[in-house]
Amino acid sequence: MTLPVFQSTITDESGNNLAGATVTVLNSSSGDIISLHSNSDGTSDITNPATADDNGFIRFYAEPQLVTITATDGDTSITWEDVPLIATGEDDGYIQPLGGTSLLVSDFSDISAIPRGVEVYWSASTTGAPTTSEGRGFVLQSGTTQTVKAFTGGSEYAGTFESGVIDGAGWKTTAPTAATPSELNTGTDTEKYATAEALNGSKYNPENRQFISSAQTISTGGSVIVAHGLSISDPTELSTTVYAKCLVSDGGYSVGDVIQLKMNSSTAGTTRINTLLVDATNITLQYSSVSNVFIASTFGVGSLAALTNASWELYISARY
Repeated sequence: MTLPVFQSTITDESGNNLAGATVTVLNSSSGDIISLHSNSDGTSDITNPATADDNGFIRFYAEPQLVTITATDGDTSITWEDVPLIATGEDDGYIQPLGGTSLLVSDFSDISAIPRGVEVYWSASTTGAPTTSEGRGFVLQSGTTQTVKAFTGGSEYAGTFESGVIDGAGWKTTAPTAATPSELNTGTDTEKYATAEALNGSKYNPENRQFISSAQTISTGGSVIVAHGLSISDPTELSTTVYAKCLVSDGGYSVGDVIQLKMNSSTAGTTRINTLLVDATNITLQYSSVSNVFIASTFGVGSLAALTNASWELYISARY
């Protein structure tokens, strides 16, 4: 049997390598010092406690068991409890970096002995591996069945977790795909992930949550229709405002002045009703039939002034 190997660079809480640290390995159940070896067939012994090299690196082989490992360097002492050393029968068995990444699995035909919560790693040639390429994952347990949740494609943050049973059957190996802005807007596909490009094109970009129309002509009894291009399903989500920009001095206002228009008004016995119709695609403004469609307070005076249609251009703003 090929003995499992333990290897790691030992560091303190600040990430400093513990060069020359004294490493003591005990059986977790009995508390006894165990035999350590320098090779996988156990023919060459090393001392226990062992000594890390000048970079804080330690490697040893031992019989399969749960062990407690203590590294001491001066006043610094670090202990890892219940570290699994598990044989696979080929290659290097499992590698457990201290405080680090994963166990190397060379055969997935039976992983029932690996404690749940342990992170595992496999190469492209690993027997019965969850994916056909190298990868990493975590050992979980559901009832009496040991399972692995694996990162797609072997990259820790490349995609969503995939899952399957320990014998390699039923693994979901299809890599996740990027969502389109439309899919992000509707949330219809939770299996996909968001890219920066998709987010920029979706409703989650504040710039895509507002709309300002081009200049529109004001005409008695007429109407304008503008496509807002906002991704909404409920028109009540939109908040709309109508502005006018002065083209010719009028009502005390100068060229270039912008005012917010009041949609409905009544003055000198004349009622003006201007109506906005909003749907998921368009905003329609129906102008009143009065010759001067809008009124405003005369600038600097406060009295009401009927605005001349041709002296202004109209803009519709919407946001949600």
